[in-house]
Amino acid sequence: IKWAGQYNSSGTPDPNMTYLIGRSYRVLGQTDSAMLYYRKLLEQFPKDSHAPDLRIYVAAYFEEHRQSDSARKYFREMISRGNAAGAEDARLKIGLSFFRDTLYDSAMTEFLLFRKHHPESNKLPSVNYWLARTCVAKGKKDSAEIFLDESETAAPWDYYGWMSRSLRSSISGTPPPSGFVLDKTGKVESWADSVDHETKALTLADSVLLCSGAAFLLMGFQDYADWIMEPAANRLGASMVGAIELAKLYRSGGDTYHSFRWAKQAMLHIPDHSRLSIPLGFFDLLYPNAFMKTVLDAAAEFNVEPEYVWAIMRQESTFKPDIASPVGATGLMQIMPATGAVLAKKLKLLPFRQDSLASPSFSIRCGTYYLRELLDETGNSFIYATASYNGGLNNANRWADASDDLDFAMKVERIGFSETRNYVKKVLANYWTYKYLTTYTAAASGR
Repeated sequence: IKWAGQYNSSGTPDPNMTYLIGRSYRVLGQTDSAMLYYRKLLEQFPKDSHAPDLRIYVAAYFEEHRQSDSARKYFREMISRGNAAGAEDARLKIGLSFFRDTLYDSAMTEFLLFRKHHPESNKLPSVNYWLARTCVAKGKKDSAEIFLDESETAAPWDYYGWMSRSLRSSISGTPPPSGFVLDKTGKVESWADSVDHETKALTLADSVLLCSGAAFLLMGFQDYADWIMEPAANRLGASMVGAIELAKLYRSGGDTYHSFRWAKQAMLHIPDHSRLSIPLGFFDLLYPNAFMKTVLDAAAEFNVEPEYVWAIMRQESTFKPDIASPVGATGLMQIMPATGAVLAKKLKLLPFRQDSLASPSFSIRCGTYYLRELLDETGNSFIYATASYNGGLNNANRWADASDDLDFAMKVERIGFSETRNYVKKVLANYWTYKYLTTYTAAASGR
């Protein structure tokens, strides 16, 4: 800081030196001082390569400190100077900022501008949900229903599908519907045939490859089976029916990862108008109760709902036991080696080795115990326990403190890291879907 400051004061300020000073203050935890230099850089060098990221950081800082006008200023700069994705995020943030400040007419304007300028955005379910919230706040419940219909149809089992049904329930005063029809007796194949007509007949060679692969699956040679079946699977999986058949084939061989992979591929073929009538058999493939006994045992031992464990696992690893991230997180629950060593000591799972994390039983038991710790640390908040799992407990506590007086939906939107915010939404949607499937299955069986 001293050296860079002297360099800048000796002549024309240099943007790299200004950034270095701000970054150094930030590393030291002196955020207010860092902000002075970040804002100076943005004022003096608005086109500098660091500027796009700094606008996001500065806007988030002002949001966290409830300085809405200043935050909106930098969000508007992101719209005028940023790329398309940055502009989408910024316009959504401006609308949310106005909503939080109860400036509902301004919020409505921003959300409608979003729809006008970004008609193909994957954030439209979010915008439609908040448009509905704004309509309700303005006493226009009939208009809210229109936006809720759009949000639910686009993504009925995703975060905003569930949130939209909850909002509709609060408007009508009736229990929220599930958002999709689960036919326990209906055949997945006949349903798939009715909504997708791209199925191609298998050649004799493809049939031989698939049968050979199935045999290896049943013998437990999953990697070899996948290698044998890959050419035929890629052709068969190009259609919805084919992808479902592959998902069922892998599930029969105990390979949850590849089964889930093909189920997700099948989901891409579902037309919007068919997303509200999906049979239970397909959801069993999309939301598998993987490693069921191990999960149920760990969940009971540490008092964590098994659906929450599966929700985390589905997002973290897509059920692949030996998966490793670029930063070293490994296994079904994506535990970092240092964290794994601490958890192994607490649970007396010694000796700990890094390859222990690839063991399903080790990963599930440690991950579930860790979830229990995070739930205890965050007052049993699913929002902030989940945010902690991805973004760290200190960050989650800071977001919680800054959002203490906000409602559930706004707490989620105020999570400071976009990666963690999206992660929380996906895990919550997984959890709600798993809970619904558990309740539905129990009711259907008379339990």
